[in-house]
Amino acid sequence: MSRILLSGMLLLACSFSVLANDLKPGLWEVTSSMEGEGIPKQLKREKNSQECLTAEEGDDMVATMRKRWNEIGCQDMDISRDGDNIKVAASCEAGGRTTQVDALITVHSNEHYSSEVTTTNDSSVTTYREATWVSSECEQ
Repeated sequence: MSRILLSGMLLLACSFSVLANDLKPGLWEVTSSMEGEGIPKQLKREKNSQECLTAEEGDDMVATMRKRWNEIGCQDMDISRDGDNIKVAASCEAGGRTTQVDALITVHSNEHYSSEVTTTNDSSVTTYREATWVSSECEQ
């Protein structure tokens, strides 16, 4: 179960900060789902949430992502960008375990992105996200 929590933390850490320079600040609608061995059914279901992206998060997307991932135990990471695709490979320590993380984030437009994040230790869990911009105003 700790690998599922780590997957969720990594997903949150990289979701907006990776794409900030490419995306409009404001309110985003995010649809996410997970696949992998041993994941409870309730985590596999598609879930919708709303998230807020600030303009400040977009100053330096790689620096912001590195900072957030370092805060959750990911010290060794490789980030590369090819056009609209951002690839991340990281090794993360949590709970005395090392987890390998591989992510692909695709910026479709400044109002739409998708991501696929796979975390691997004893088994693999893949989290998928599809996000669309809703409004320039975030609800607090």
